Amino acid sequence: MITDECINCGACEPECPNTAIYEGGMEWTWAGGTGLQEVELEDGTLVLATEPQPPVADDIYYIVSGKCTERDRGRVIGKKRMVAPELKVAA
Repeated sequence: MITDECINCGACEPECPNTAIYEGGMEWTWAGGTGLQEVELEDGTLVLATEPQPPVADDIYYIVSGKCTERDRGRVIGKKRMVAPELKVAA
């Protein structure tokens, strides 16, 4: 779990079981190394799970909240709240 004491070192990134943490400036995907094919966003838009998404932050590590299953999704990282959109898995 990332805490408010985060120093933006990146040690949490490889430990995340859902690949929900990314380095600042890095694109991310919903699939993130899984077999997920597509996702439905909250607004009903369908996107390919392997389609690169823009970085949520450029200078600090961030959490893609829709991929995170930890209790405190979207915790403060590097003194800023950095989260990406929620998702619904498409059937």
